[in-house]
Amino acid sequence: MIVRSLEQIGLNGRDLCAQSDIDYERLTDVDGRVDQDKITKLWECAVTATGNDALALNLAGNVTSDALHLLGYSMMSSKTLLEGCQRFVRYQRVVGELFDISMSLVAGSYEFDFGYRANDETYVPQSIDAAMSVMVAYTRWLTQCQGTSPQSVYLMREEPSNTKPYTELFQCPVFFSQARNQMRYAQSTMVLVIPTAQKELAILHDQLLGGYLDQLDKLNITDLVEEKVIRMLPSGLPKAALVAAALNISSRTLHRRLSEAGLNFQTCLEQVRKKLARAYLDQSIGSADLSLKEVAYLLGFSEPSSFYRAFKRWYGQTPGQFLASSSSD
Repeated sequence: MIVRSLEQIGLNGRDLCAQSDIDYERLTDVDGRVDQDKITKLWECAVTATGNDALALNLAGNVTSDALHLLGYSMMSSKTLLEGCQRFVRYQRVVGELFDISMSLVAGSYEFDFGYRANDETYVPQSIDAAMSVMVAYTRWLTQCQGTSPQSVYLMREEPSNTKPYTELFQCPVFFSQARNQMRYAQSTMVLVIPTAQKELAILHDQLLGGYLDQLDKLNITDLVEEKVIRMLPSGLPKAALVAAALNISSRTLHRRLSEAGLNFQTCLEQVRKKLARAYLDQSIGSADLSLKEVAYLLGFSEPSSFYRAFKRWYGQTPGQFLASSSSD
């Protein structure tokens, strides 16, 4: 949807994707996910090419029934706008993980807070512009009413030289340089009925979306890193950037996800090498398939002596001592 909106204002989508390391041909894959750092780069390239830092608001004109895929259909089957937005908040990770959007009733208004999931708020302002423009356009589409608008919008970004595109899109007061990114809707707006509501479909969509989130949660980052490291070690000690590229994510995202798991890349790498070292030596017991020198190189050590020291640190004995004690057993 982002690339389509950029192409509609005359930009070359293929060129922008190439500059941002995004596979243009895979954009039609509804299950495909593009790393946030690449999307950030895409916005930066587009702003540089146009000089228009409000261009992300154009996404509002590209919102259709399939804009949010299965999540969108779930919202369409909801009874009211409030129920649809509750589903959006519950299943938001299906469409992206940059923001952690929450909804709460505050002083008679429903407040949507767009907090960043990462502890790094260096993302370009176009990211929040895009998220809010899609939300306001989708709520209008759901209720089939162009008058469905927030009461007020609060943006962390600095006030642009031209604020007219913001007030025209949101149709409400827009405040800049705020502490949080927020939208507030009146209770009377949130009770609007969605004409396409179907209770049975809503239940089915809940089941499907719940299953999709379960699949996302099973993608354990440590397991993914371990798999890539094992494949790369025979060619030398892999760098974090190389592993991140193999996982189709940025180095920053890799470090963040490992940090969320209580690890860092070096610790993860050490754990993999330790486990593999034991496995290779167990395999060597009673056979001459692998020499200690070969094991050292398979683990990415440039010198056997480095492997010997590491193994002793891990297991309290040298590889030779481990093999001797295991053979005597």
